[in-house]
Amino acid sequence: MASYHLFHDFNVRTSKFKEFYRYRKSFLHYCAIIFVVIFLVFNLFSFDSNNSEYENEEHSNIIAPEPNLRMKLPFITTPSPPLIPYNYKKLPSCQLSIDSPNPLHDAEAIMNEFNKCASMLLLRFSMNPQGMLFNWPYTIYVCDEEDLTSKIPVRSFDNGEKQYWAILPNCQEKTTLVTLGASDNTKSEDTLKNLLDDFETFGTDPFRGKNSAYGKFYQVALSTDDNKLQLANVYDKFSDKNYVATMNQYTFFNQTVGEKKIDMLWITPNSGNFEYEKYLNKDGEFAKMGIVVCQVNIEITKNDADRWFKLINPLVDEKRFIFMRPIATEGGELIRTYLLNVSDPMCIRKYLQ
Repeated sequence: MASYHLFHDFNVRTSKFKEFYRYRKSFLHYCAIIFVVIFLVFNLFSFDSNNSEYENEEHSNIIAPEPNLRMKLPFITTPSPPLIPYNYKKLPSCQLSIDSPNPLHDAEAIMNEFNKCASMLLLRFSMNPQGMLFNWPYTIYVCDEEDLTSKIPVRSFDNGEKQYWAILPNCQEKTTLVTLGASDNTKSEDTLKNLLDDFETFGTDPFRGKNSAYGKFYQVALSTDDNKLQLANVYDKFSDKNYVATMNQYTFFNQTVGEKKIDMLWITPNSGNFEYEKYLNKDGEFAKMGIVVCQVNIEITKNDADRWFKLINPLVDEKRFIFMRPIATEGGELIRTYLLNVSDPMCIRKYLQ
């Protein structure tokens, strides 16, 4: 009996050991699988990141003509307030060094109202540049409907192909428009020119040799240096060219334009490699050059989410610009937005007071 019990105990211990061994082996096996999966996922993301950086670097000197895309509002925004007939000749001369005794709009209150609205809306995209750009037309338009913002007399300048927005000056002074990537359709520019007597215009486009709507026009794309940009062979009418001429972005604004206040800046994809995300912020290149920009119409391609993200987040925190009238082309290839400077005294006095 004793020997039997000993044998029985041995078999039990052996069985338990084998069970424990199988469990330990299974546990180590699954741990190894998890480790391998994590390793592969990490390397996959690293590869995508490196590949993306490589692609961005490789294509940073390539430019393609902007396709002719019509706009389509994905929503209905609050309409602009009734606009009184505009007569530039009856306006007083601008006194931009002093505040108006009876300002039409409270710029500081507008900024606080907008910031409260935009900060909450964009918080959900704090770590998601692609998501922020994709949802931009469907989220930020809500801030147009705030009480003070909705009273700003933003006027539409629709040329049938593109939608531009602007606030007309409340006093007489030279108004400067700079367009980076001008098109053949100049209805918007011509309408502004007919409304404003003292209207100075600068235009660039790498694919067009002249444009009658602009007093000074340059067949160039803006770039970080003076090297030519390679042309992406997308459209047949441009297929005979391999490169387009460029102008250094700093040289263009600081010397070619040479104005310390740009009233209206229109930026399209045909602008070239203009680093708008480095120019419009509080400590950006415009500030370093002593240049003030009052109004901006900007077009962003769906592939420009990272640059848009780098621009928008600081602008919200700095409380300098409000963003209005977001719009998307029908296929979502381009997102367009109007930016209004509500922090610079000269812009406030000319357009809001």
